[in-house]
Amino acid sequence: MFATSEFTFALQFEYDTDWHTCTLLNFVIGIKERQLQTFRYALANRAFACAHRANQDEIRRRIHAAMLALRDKVFWILLAMLRFFVLFMGLLVAMFSFRITEFAHEYFTLPFTSALAAVSTTLITLFDKDVLATGDVIQSLSTGFAVQIAPGCDGIEAVIILIAALGAFPAPWRLKFYGAVIGFFAIQALNVVRIISLFYLGQWDRHWFDWFHLYLWQALIILDALGVWLIWLRYLPKPARVVASSGG
Repeated sequence: MFATSEFTFALQFEYDTDWHTCTLLNFVIGIKERQLQTFRYALANRAFACAHRANQDEIRRRIHAAMLALRDKVFWILLAMLRFFVLFMGLLVAMFSFRITEFAHEYFTLPFTSALAAVSTTLITLFDKDVLATGDVIQSLSTGFAVQIAPGCDGIEAVIILIAALGAFPAPWRLKFYGAVIGFFAIQALNVVRIISLFYLGQWDRHWFDWFHLYLWQALIILDALGVWLIWLRYLPKPARVVASSGG
């Protein structure tokens, strides 16, 4: 009976020992699994961080490249603007300097103003026969009132400004020539309207004649030249506009 009790105790002791050993082993295995899982998470987080850092570096490189491209574009635009301004002012000075010479006055200005007076008189006689042109002077035979087409009233200043703007802008010379010819006739057509209107305004009221002559019509003629230039820019072929924007 005592032997049986000892045998039972030995079995119970061995069972308890195995149970504790298994529990300890399971605990150790659980710790290892958690460490392995934590290690995997760490690797995943490190890979994500590396990818995120790579994306940030790529974004920085793209932003830097875009800023460099924008800086170059602004540089070429400013260079093109400076080139246009210098050429425009140079052409203005050259053409106005030639216009005030005696040679230009005698051989260009006087014949041209006389032609303007003849054209204006021809149009006026369509509805008023009492008009006579003598050189650059238009006179009413019924009232005796006369206007002289002086050098500042021939529209040539506006034509010079237009030609200077056309010449300074980077575009094919053929298109510049077309723009100059069309602009010349557009400006002179409006100028003839100015001459005829001032001829009748002077007979009606001298105050309004001076106001239209000195302020309104001067501004309208210059705006006419500006409008022709802007329309010319609008209808330029695309390669010409690209060259202008890139500074070439």
